[in-house]
Amino acid sequence: QDLGFQFPHNLLQDAHVVSSPANIITCFQDPAYYSGGACLVSSWGTMGRTRPLLAGADVINAALGAAGASIVATQSIADAWPLLTECQLNWTDTMASKILHFLCRALLPEHRDYPVPIDGAIIVQSVWPAWSNALHIAVPQRRALRWRNDRNWNAYVRYMTVVRHSAAVADWSTTEFESTLFHLWRFSERFVYAGIY
Repeated sequence: QDLGFQFPHNLLQDAHVVSSPANIITCFQDPAYYSGGACLVSSWGTMGRTRPLLAGADVINAALGAAGASIVATQSIADAWPLLTECQLNWTDTMASKILHFLCRALLPEHRDYPVPIDGAIIVQSVWPAWSNALHIAVPQRRALRWRNDRNWNAYVRYMTVVRHSAAVADWSTTEFESTLFHLWRFSERFVYAGIY
């Protein structure tokens, strides 16, 4: 069944498209392939169980078109976030963060500090609680809310604030910092990042 999701022909390999960051960015460089890019993000981020593509290609293309226009005009994802997490798509913060990460990389290639994708198992359930507890010890009056109690824009902004600060301290891009953090935490549950204070 043809669901209307389109991909650039140069990405097709034996009628398949590999889900990779490079291919996602290629799709997001052309609005005609936004829904195809969303398919690849869903696969790359193992989001299939949440069924994020049910809205269909036309709805996804329209929402990502509006989100992309907002990102280019404002140089921010603040107005694009509700276009993905509310309205017809109603995507989770995890799916929205992954989409916006790659959309920004495609539309703003000259930038260094992109919004980073979040992962439920690693970031939301492991990294953020550890950071939140550490921040509570260091600065009690500014204790961050638990992510699950406020799992949307405000929670994501709190996380990005810590990522941006930590990346700047290390003189890394936010993408480099998040990728390193994710892989360290994923392969060692005992890993504790102590360099943010």
